[in-house]
Amino acid sequence: MPNKVWYLERSRLFGGLPASDIHPLAQAFRERDFDAGATIFMAGDSGDAVYLLKTGFVRLYRLSEEGREVTLAILGPGDVFGELALFDEKERVTNACTMSAAHVCAASVAQFMTLMRGNYLLTYRVAREMARRRDEAETRIAGTTFASARARVATVLLTLAEQHGSRLADGAICICVRFSHLQLASFAGTARETATVELSRMQREGLIRTESDRSLSLLDLERLKPSPLYRAFRLSSEQQAPMRNTGQIG
Repeated sequence: MPNKVWYLERSRLFGGLPASDIHPLAQAFRERDFDAGATIFMAGDSGDAVYLLKTGFVRLYRLSEEGREVTLAILGPGDVFGELALFDEKERVTNACTMSAAHVCAASVAQFMTLMRGNYLLTYRVAREMARRRDEAETRIAGTTFASARARVATVLLTLAEQHGSRLADGAICICVRFSHLQLASFAGTARETATVELSRMQREGLIRTESDRSLSLLDLERLKPSPLYRAFRLSSEQQAPMRNTGQIG
């Protein structure tokens, strides 16, 4: 119970709520472990729960008409997902799978709705989080239409570093979540081969490096940042005032 309270207090959605609101939320969530590559829910499943990610990373994605995976978000510790079920999503429209071993808490929609009734601050937080994700998705969709492949890949790397990065001793920003070139491509809206080519170019130019544990670090943020797509994404994120207790790339 104290452990769940600690995570809730530091989550993007619940951080800053009064202790009197946090404790009932902690009681509502039930914990479960998932292995890497496990499916938490799939499109078409019943929307009957809201999830809090305590440890690990989770990818949200949809399938295009051609069967191609389109990544919508990569979530880390403290993030909440599945919240559309609170707004009459009887069936899931997205898929959620783990990118690493993950510890997840789940609360039933009925329990969560009971907690939201009369709690205007919690209701506002849920609506704000949904608006933030919508803005991020719209910005990324616009980028897949108008930006170059390099700008799209750079934007995804900068976004992941902003959300899930930690600063190393030499000043580089290491992206904590491990992802394949295919997963990166599905997030950037490009082909896997194109993502691989752009990553190779960035490495040759001294913009990124692969660490011994196969994680990716950003070495020269200023040469990656000038993308108009990234500036639009960063502005959208700042306007939504996200709460994140990881290394900031500033």
